[in-house]
Amino acid sequence: MLPLDTRSATSPITATLASLMQSTLPDPLVAVDADGVSQPLRRLLSSSGAGDLIGLAASHDASLSRARVTDFVDMGASVPLATCWLDGPGAIPPESLRSAVWKLRRRFPSLIIDVPHGVPKSTIAVATGLASHIVLVGDPQDLGHSWLHQGKSILADAARRKAVTVVAVGGSEESRAACEHDDVVPIPQRQTAGYRAGSVSVPTGTDELFAFTTLLQRVTGNAPAQSPSA
Repeated sequence: MLPLDTRSATSPITATLASLMQSTLPDPLVAVDADGVSQPLRRLLSSSGAGDLIGLAASHDASLSRARVTDFVDMGASVPLATCWLDGPGAIPPESLRSAVWKLRRRFPSLIIDVPHGVPKSTIAVATGLASHIVLVGDPQDLGHSWLHQGKSILADAARRKAVTVVAVGGSEESRAACEHDDVVPIPQRQTAGYRAGSVSVPTGTDELFAFTTLLQRVTGNAPAQSPSA
């Protein structure tokens, strides 16, 4: 989950999609917070305060035993959460993210990685390379994204494989129809009170549930996810 610009917040979309994935997918799911400084998913997923992604990346035992992986995951959150140690926040080095995701995959077949604005470019590159499907979060003004389908970047290659979805927060069905690439999912503008309160849940409103279900189908290909989504 990546932002298209500095005004787009990825974490509420990540947390809501993770909640829906956990309630519908057959395999265990973990949410990965790539922002080791602000750690926004802790608030949104009602973290218990546990979790140590850097420790997981460095752990030899977790490389040998799947059972040890959960020692470094906040299993008390509303969705199992892998993020930096609460008492030692800091930018997550790209190789630490790569190592942690490799170990997490052994225990959690489905992963969703939140990469909000402010994450170092090198870490963004690793997260993008690890993902089987990339979600870009923007607004209706971001519908003109032909640039995404050009060139030889990781994003361009994924877009050509239909492995990229653009979320238009506050968009409508007209927003989707206006996109020539058929890769836009409009999501209603949510009330932010729930986010300020510190948690999100599976959407219950008809329009929002339909939007997130459509996003889930695009991300998973109508099958259980076997690789992380960024």
